[in-house]
Amino acid sequence: MHSPKALRQAQALLARWFRWQPSELDALTVMEFEDYLQEAAAQIRQEHGQRGANR
Repeated sequence: MHSPKALRQAQALLARWFRWQPSELDALTVMEFEDYLQEAAAQIRQEHGQRGANR
């Protein structure tokens, strides 16, 4: 993550996609956080096509 805005956007994506609460996101390690971001992106691509992952 390069900025607070990017971190907030990533948190929002995980909260929306996996329906997690802020406390659940805060409990993730950086490595777990990054892994779940990659998993969400893969699922979004699979479900919505390549364009959906860039929204």
